Amino acid sequence: MNPQQKVRHNLADAIEFYLDGEYTNAQLEDVIFDIWGVENVSTNIADVIILFSSDFATHRNSGRYQIPSKFIERIRKWIVFLRSDCNWPASARDILAGDSSETIRGQAIEDVHWPFQSKDDWDKYILEMAD
Repeated sequence: MNPQQKVRHNLADAIEFYLDGEYTNAQLEDVIFDIWGVENVSTNIADVIILFSSDFATHRNSGRYQIPSKFIERIRKWIVFLRSDCNWPASARDILAGDSSETIRGQAIEDVHWPFQSKDDWDKYILEMAD
């Protein structure tokens, strides 16, 4: 595994552990701060994840700190993307455009393949995972 892949996988693991309640926000943020600026894809995703986890109080992803379910599926796709070898879409810096619009940089949150470039990219990676 090359250094770029290692950074992506470390962030994917940390996000997954936080979503599943195994990591606190402090543990997730430790990983984020370690990778910040090291690799473009990870940094772009970390920029958004930190918005969900950052707080003065140490907590897990539960109760009043739980990430809303409408974002969980999207974040799990980011985890899949981090574990893939796909390139980050050139025009897509992942910034949430607000709860009411439910878009990510102009793309509908229902776009189930993004940040993969297309359904073909998504299908290809899912097939590779199954092998």
